[in-house]
Amino acid sequence: SICLVDNHRICLAHRNTRAGDVVVVFRGGQNLYVIRSRGKYYQYVGDAYIYGLMNGEVTAKDGWERSAEEFSLI
Repeated sequence: SICLVDNHRICLAHRNTRAGDVVVVFRGGQNLYVIRSRGKYYQYVGDAYIYGLMNGEVTAKDGWERSAEEFSLI
């Protein structure tokens, strides 16, 4: 599916992605993933692709740590 994320970038995401889902990169990771809130946990939905944010480019940008959060997957 093609979608638009909050920072107005075009995202290619899993077909089950829907409004309110979150695109994340895991610390030290190179790929993006879509997760969905399930109360205090998150559920894996599928992979995602956003040009310019793949292959570790997210964590190469200054200040990325300010948006880092810890969460649990179910």
